[in-house]
Amino acid sequence: MSKIFAIMTWLQRARTWCQDLDQTWNRETPFVEVAREHFSKINWSQDFDLTTMIQEFMTTKAGEQQYPNSNFGNPPFTIYSAPDKKFALNIYIWQEAHTSIHEHSFEGCFAVLKGSSLESTYHFSSQKSLGDESHIGKLSSTSVRYLLPGDLSVIQPGNKLIHRVIHLENPTVSLVLRTLTNDQTQMAFYFDSLSSPSHLPGEATAKLRVLEWMIRSGLSVTKPIVEDILPYYQCWQILLSNAATFNLGKKLSLEYSNLDFLLGHQKWQGFNKALMILPEANQKLALCLMEQFGADWRTEYTRLKHEGATQVEADIKENLIKNLDSFAQSNYFLKNILEGKL
Repeated sequence: MSKIFAIMTWLQRARTWCQDLDQTWNRETPFVEVAREHFSKINWSQDFDLTTMIQEFMTTKAGEQQYPNSNFGNPPFTIYSAPDKKFALNIYIWQEAHTSIHEHSFEGCFAVLKGSSLESTYHFSSQKSLGDESHIGKLSSTSVRYLLPGDLSVIQPGNKLIHRVIHLENPTVSLVLRTLTNDQTQMAFYFDSLSSPSHLPGEATAKLRVLEWMIRSGLSVTKPIVEDILPYYQCWQILLSNAATFNLGKKLSLEYSNLDFLLGHQKWQGFNKALMILPEANQKLALCLMEQFGADWRTEYTRLKHEGATQVEADIKENLIKNLDSFAQSNYFLKNILEGKL
């Protein structure tokens, strides 16, 4: 097999490897164990060239695509799908940072092929429920890993892994080997305090769209109007992002979360805006650590990068002042950076 592999293209090797895995996995052993064992035997970033692989993908039969309309990836595409639809090998090209904190309804592994990423893991402690599936609680950081080409990470289902993977370079490319047949609800985490389903039921989606229309049309929005959709993060995002509903969102945030939702939303706004305008991967990495560790970020940066944080901190402040100006002065997260409190 190794001699045959040597004359194959990268895409051909990946598909042949998946066919071999399809035959050796007995479907009874947990897939995450099989994926970790087999995936770690190959450095998938070796000999990987994005342009060459894309050209081959576009000029050969691609096969069945899993979730082709997903916003997860810019773009995402499948290079192998098992005939029994038990697992697939996907590639995700990232041209912007992806900042959602989430768990998974599937299991497997992923590896960085090109670029770099910061993987942060978390623990969520529920304090009270909000609706049938959402919860209000406390999200706390447990670890960070700086991922470079060839690095491998395991995907565990449910709350065994709550993580965020922020892609620091444009493009960053990741390879994901994953199952396709888990019906577990996938949760995402917002404002450091809210656990909410990643995939919304149809009724909630419809009501959220009507809420946006009401705001655009200048209609009055009150608590009874939004009560059914308060368990969903998107409702809070809409309320707190629009001037017409901000006071209602603030009042409800005080009622439901002691203002944690409001403060978390403001922090998220500043973090995401800064992440978009910072030009260098090192600056994005430092900003992520500021958001996660506060004033202790310099220690984490030095541990991950083996270099001091002084210059990158100065570069971040310069970019915030130059590109965000008054917004940076009013957003409490960015204001703390400018004032040296982080």
